Amino acid sequence: MKENQVGRLLRKIWTELDGIFSGISLDVFIVMPNHFHGIIIFKETPKYKLAQKSATLSQIIGAFKSKTNVFAKKQIFPHLSKIELWQKTFYDSVIRNDADLEKTRENIVNNVLKWELDEYHQ
Repeated sequence: MKENQVGRLLRKIWTELDGIFSGISLDVFIVMPNHFHGIIIFKETPKYKLAQKSATLSQIIGAFKSKTNVFAKKQIFPHLSKIELWQKTFYDSVIRNDADLEKTRENIVNNVLKWELDEYHQ
């Protein structure tokens, strides 16, 4: 797999999320051709850094999706009138202990090895 321009954009914006929100730490992540996996660790109640207003996981993911769509439209696909990189929902799961965290990290890192089995792999 080779990371394309959209993949580089996703990577850049993901790694900037902790600059937008306080109280979070970004852990492992992977950009796949048709999906994304990442771990956000809540160190305390997340807040928008500029407004110091509490933020939920949905708002953090929403900001990530929104920002990537805006930049993709401007920088990568300016010739397209409409582009949506994301579906409306996302799948989340609560990681409750260190063993669960390690297993989730391993699954994310190894996800690329499963790409050939994906129904969208060509």
